[in-house]
Amino acid sequence: MPLLNENELLFDDDSHPIPCVHVIDAWISLDGGGAYFGLVIASPLYYDERSIFRLNRKFEGYVSEFFSPNAMVNYGTPKAGKMRIYVSIHPESDRRVFEILEEFEHRIGEKGIRLIVSKKLESSVIQH
Repeated sequence: MPLLNENELLFDDDSHPIPCVHVIDAWISLDGGGAYFGLVIASPLYYDERSIFRLNRKFEGYVSEFFSPNAMVNYGTPKAGKMRIYVSIHPESDRRVFEILEEFEHRIGEKGIRLIVSKKLESSVIQH
């Protein structure tokens, strides 16, 4: 099977665990500046080319949004200690996906963003 092109990998697909790559799933802006973003992966995410590409691109979008002109106006970011990404992921996702999330945690931590991963499917992914 040939490798898919970027458009085929990223189109909106309600049947995929990451249905919309170019959207922040949930967010809260904080008084005094800062924002918490939420990402929900409600069905098992497998370790295949398309899923990993979508996960990577989704995270790139979340991280870049913290530093965008839009975020400066709407969230008062970047603001150290006030930027978080909460991920609620289906517990039966491939173990390698959880390893990738650990790598993300270190990479975005260097940018002042905290990653919080929950393997429980909760009605609310943002907690204080």
